[in-house]
Amino acid sequence: MSTSITSLTLDIAAEKSIRAARAKLAPIGLFAASFAAATSEKGDTVKVPVFSRGVAAEFASGSNDYTSASSAGVAGVPILLDHHPWQSRRLLPDDAMETDAGRDWAEQTAVTSVESVAASLAYNVLVGAMKAAGVGALTFAGGDNTAIKKVARARKAALAAGINPANATLLLPGDLYTDLLTELPFNVQGAQTALVDGYVDKFLGFGRVAELQDPVVYKNDSNKDVTLDAMVVANDAIGIATRLPIIQNPEKYEVSTLSVPEVGPWSFQIRGCGSTSVDAKFLGAELIYGFKVLQPSKVLVASTTEA
Repeated sequence: MSTSITSLTLDIAAEKSIRAARAKLAPIGLFAASFAAATSEKGDTVKVPVFSRGVAAEFASGSNDYTSASSAGVAGVPILLDHHPWQSRRLLPDDAMETDAGRDWAEQTAVTSVESVAASLAYNVLVGAMKAAGVGALTFAGGDNTAIKKVARARKAALAAGINPANATLLLPGDLYTDLLTELPFNVQGAQTALVDGYVDKFLGFGRVAELQDPVVYKNDSNKDVTLDAMVVANDAIGIATRLPIIQNPEKYEVSTLSVPEVGPWSFQIRGCGSTSVDAKFLGAELIYGFKVLQPSKVLVASTTEA
């Protein structure tokens, strides 16, 4: 079996992975973020720009001065790049007899690898937000329990907490998100996008409503499972930084970069190589990132704790 993987094969595989990455990253796509094409290593620190709303003042018309010292700058928050998820798959000669050993294998491997890496990123960020914000700040209890009414109560809770829903994301579990879709007329703005991609922007007063496709569960200090039921997050409440990993042994690997601009400045590295010593092909996806909860008061969490 040939163990070579061409750059063209990797580029095609990367393109096929965009939808998979988009769905997994939609819940965190509007958070403050920084991406640069430069490569980094785990342990580096980068700054994420955060644009928070200021207070407007009367313009001093007599001075005609638009460059006063009161002009707000851009806050730069240092973020430690302390995560480097990697998921790969190998193709052995026996496997090649049951599948196309070329592009189809590379495409499916890239899709599943990118899904795994993106899911890991989203999970860690959301668990970090849950732990920083605490629990019980968001409730859907009381009154009409239709999905639309629950979203309306989430909007009311956001406003009460000083969060502008238009600059925030509402995260809903799959069953509630599905209920919401069944209650909405199909011709409502964004409904078709919601069906296909698992999120829709500018929806029911929120900047984004997104589906939590994967369960978000962590162990608390009492070793009990805490499950995320829903979350409201202001766009400037969490900072995320991503970079491309430095390529080790560049003469050995073919590399392609996958960018997902629709939901945020994320770029994954699709890396492939062949090994003649074990007669196999290897292909996987990776990403270096870090995050920080900047304003816990702007994260509202509804959760269930194991009894």
